[in-house]
Amino acid sequence: MSLHQLFCTNEAIAREVDSPFLLGIDARDRNHVKALRLEVGEHIAVVDASSDYFEVEITALQGEELWVRIAKHLDAPNDTVPVMLVQGLAKGDKMDTVLRAATELGIAGFYPTEMSRSVVKLDAKKKDKRGSRFAQIARSAALQSGRPTIPEIGSIRTLAQVAEQFGPHDLVIVFWEEEDLESSVSAFFDSPATKSLLESLERIWIVIGPEGGMGADEVQCVEDSEATVVVLSLGPTILRTETAGVVACALVLNELRNCVAQVS
Repeated sequence: MSLHQLFCTNEAIAREVDSPFLLGIDARDRNHVKALRLEVGEHIAVVDASSDYFEVEITALQGEELWVRIAKHLDAPNDTVPVMLVQGLAKGDKMDTVLRAATELGIAGFYPTEMSRSVVKLDAKKKDKRGSRFAQIARSAALQSGRPTIPEIGSIRTLAQVAEQFGPHDLVIVFWEEEDLESSVSAFFDSPATKSLLESLERIWIVIGPEGGMGADEVQCVEDSEATVVVLSLGPTILRTETAGVVACALVLNELRNCVAQVS
């Protein structure tokens, strides 16, 4: 049975080896803690401010205070190459939907990106506000899904600016509705060349266009980066941007985990 998980504000839990200690709970997480209805003697997983991961036993509950002792150190799962999602800026709550689901699936980073067909146009103040909202959604989704890390949230920038981060040891997968249907995720990952490439990768970036998709010039912008770039299809139907982002992450992460399982 998986353990309930919390992110705590304690700097280094590893120092607290001799006796029970007060678990620092961020104000943003107090409602989540109340909803768990934790009890004395129950074990939970906690991640401290230094990203160390522990199983702890609850020794006392005093109002909103949670006292615990270390049961054991846990190894955080790190079974795949980090996957980053570059999501074309979309209107309404579509970005929230994509971020929440992609966090649950296991992405390492989320980069909301202005593209030529993005309907949404944000000034600096609105970008900051949206960025704060994205950070809270990622934190909440990480808590809910029991993952020990929170995805990095990139600031809202243009595709050309984001592409500057693509390095020579990165793989960028552009999902484009105009690509040949035979260029599928499974066919790409089944290739011996891809399996060899995975051994030296630092990151995998998934690029998804906004409503209306990506222009050919934007695909070319990505292809001109330092990374290894492939353009793939998500199938014969045109998906909504919020559907495409989630489906792409699920497919890529599943293929990556299958590759890891085959090696081990």
